[in-house]
Amino acid sequence: MNIEQIRSLFPVTKEAVYLNSASQSPLNTLLLIRMRLLNNFIIN
Repeated sequence: MNIEQIRSLFPVTKEAVYLNSASQSPLNTLLLIRMRLLNNFIIN
């Protein structure tokens, strides 16, 4: 993966530069999709 592909996984980077990575960071789209699938699996 190149830097453009990695940045595309983080929609927040389209509007801003995210510099704070100490305790919390934005989720990438792949992780977000997996978390939603897991959540739906647990609920159903």
